[in-house]
Amino acid sequence: MTIVSEFSYTLESIIQAGKKRMAIAHVPIATNPRTRESRLFDSAFSYVKRSAATIVRIYAMYEPLKIFTYLGLTVFGAGFALSMRNVYYYFNHEGFKHIQSLIAAAVVMLVGFQILVIGLLADVISGNRKLLEDLLYRMRSLELRDREADVPPPALSRTDQWKH
Repeated sequence: MTIVSEFSYTLESIIQAGKKRMAIAHVPIATNPRTRESRLFDSAFSYVKRSAATIVRIYAMYEPLKIFTYLGLTVFGAGFALSMRNVYYYFNHEGFKHIQSLIAAAVVMLVGFQILVIGLLADVISGNRKLLEDLLYRMRSLELRDREADVPPPALSRTDQWKH
């Protein structure tokens, strides 16, 4: 698992393990008495705020298409509703008075569509990240197996030596 949050790794680890369908166990521990204020967060509100940001970030990392589809459709729907208002005024022969809101509706609908396209791109990137995580896991497993079997690492070519 790769941890990207700089705040707290616990929420991120739990969400990642759940998305990868890994089993999670808990170990009950006793805590020491409080001797000082927390250096991790100032108040319960700041903890909740930073934790919520971490949850949203991780959820968007693992479910980008769903997040961006909901967001994009909401924005697009707002623009569509605004354009329906203009259709109403058009049929009542007052459409010429509401050109600004027609332009605003078009802009909002374009932004909603762009959010949908960004969601598709984020989904492709997410799939690539999952493949890279799997590849890294397999490489490390092979390296560990070779280390345990005392197999020397492969020799580096001239170009590989130049890079190191």
